[in-house]
Amino acid sequence: MDIREFVMQLALFFNMTGNEEQKKAKMERYVDLVGAAVFNKYGSNYDYNALLTKLQLECDKLPLICKVIDYLDYGRVIQKSFSGREGEIVKRMVNGIEYEFTIVPNHWDKVKTIEQLDKDILWRAS
Repeated sequence: MDIREFVMQLALFFNMTGNEEQKKAKMERYVDLVGAAVFNKYGSNYDYNALLTKLQLECDKLPLICKVIDYLDYGRVIQKSFSGREGEIVKRMVNGIEYEFTIVPNHWDKVKTIEQLDKDILWRAS
């Protein structure tokens, strides 16, 4: 589904009001503003179906553009690439104390690579 189809589905589901010219102008604003926000934040790989489903569940009437933009995270597509080492335990020794770290998928937020971890350990040990 692309942005235009998403906005059409949104308008149909929430029964957009006004005459045809007003509806067309409103839909173009949604396409322009929501499309730009999606492209700036996530690029061209985005799941509008997930966003549409979330809006249909959460909203009673046609949501404002700002509310649609607030819900953009629900359509984010996570690029999963695995190293094959997930779950493996890596041990590091610092000042005579052994630490264990578990390797996790690289698409997780706020995690460090093994190289970053080694640099941090060396910096703290010195």
